[in-house]
Amino acid sequence: MNSDSHLLTDPPGEGRLPLYEAKIIHQFDHRWAAYESGNSRDVTLAEKADPDLMVRPRYWVERAEVEQRLADKGWDRGWLMGWRDICRATDERTVIAAVIPRVRVGDTMSLMMTGAVAEHSAALLANLSVLTLDFVARVKVGGTHCTYSYLKQFPIIPPGRYTKADLDFIGPRVLELTYTAHDLTPWAEDLVSEWRAANGEWEPEIPETIHYSPFTPSAFTPSPSTLTAAPNCAPNSTATTPVSTASLATSYATSSTPPTSWARITRPRPSAC
Repeated sequence: MNSDSHLLTDPPGEGRLPLYEAKIIHQFDHRWAAYESGNSRDVTLAEKADPDLMVRPRYWVERAEVEQRLADKGWDRGWLMGWRDICRATDERTVIAAVIPRVRVGDTMSLMMTGAVAEHSAALLANLSVLTLDFVARVKVGGTHCTYSYLKQFPIIPPGRYTKADLDFIGPRVLELTYTAHDLTPWAEDLVSEWRAANGEWEPEIPETIHYSPFTPSAFTPSPSTLTAAPNCAPNSTATTPVSTASLATSYATSSTPPTSWARITRPRPSAC
């Protein structure tokens, strides 16, 4: 981040996006740590139970700068996927990868921008998190950096080797592990859309976990003529009355109250679940 230090700012505000450092993520978790009073701390389970809360980073970057750099790389998805560059063979896990919102990342977190469909991206994320791959990584990584050259040596299953049954098994599980907050709704929508036909109906033999999962985005709620399912709810949320909405573009902005380690997003919720 040294070469781009002039782009970093401390106070959040409208038109700014958080800078994700490697320490913020863990396996299937984009809310592993947050900054508070200038120091990082682990996010508690009670805090993670609220899907409207997002981690507060140490630095912020102008949204226009982030969008320009992603546009230069041809990336138009509402999410990113990456892994921790800093690693050690003595850590609990050597390879730590996660899907994150469309934000700026620091040089301690490397990104992979694949042209694969979302369900293959989910399979890739699962592949990077298995113990067998981590064993290989521990043998190969000799220093403290998991670089692109190391990643190319890991046992990654090619997309063409996955059968439909494989993807139907992996996809819903990755969805439930990763979609724990509203800031990853674009990722969830991309993944769930893999089981939708062109006419908007569910594909035949769709996994039951997608039909009935409370993690399914409301935009993809099955039609009554297709399925009698439980009401759709926000991730990890309970029944409540509708609340006011705020765009994701301004959800990182602080109010007049003293800053905390979180910024709140308010989104509409179903009146019953």
